[in-house]
Amino acid sequence: MNILVTIDRNYIPPLNTMLMSMGESNRDAPSLDIYIAHSALTKEELDVIREKTAPYKNMHIHSVKVGNDFFSNTPVIER
Repeated sequence: MNILVTIDRNYIPPLNTMLMSMGESNRDAPSLDIYIAHSALTKEELDVIREKTAPYKNMHIHSVKVGNDFFSNTPVIER
């Protein structure tokens, strides 16, 4: 299964919750490939996400670095 999320650093805690729920619900899935599109996450922030998902051996986190202009027309909500 391939999942793409677009986040900034403010959304890391909710993303971790979502990924842990996905991992628990899909323990029998052969592979969960999570692509995280972002413009400014640090290696340390990505490591936090990887640490939270480490118990799910079928889950693989892929960082997709995009330029700031990639999100220029993206709707943003306060949440």
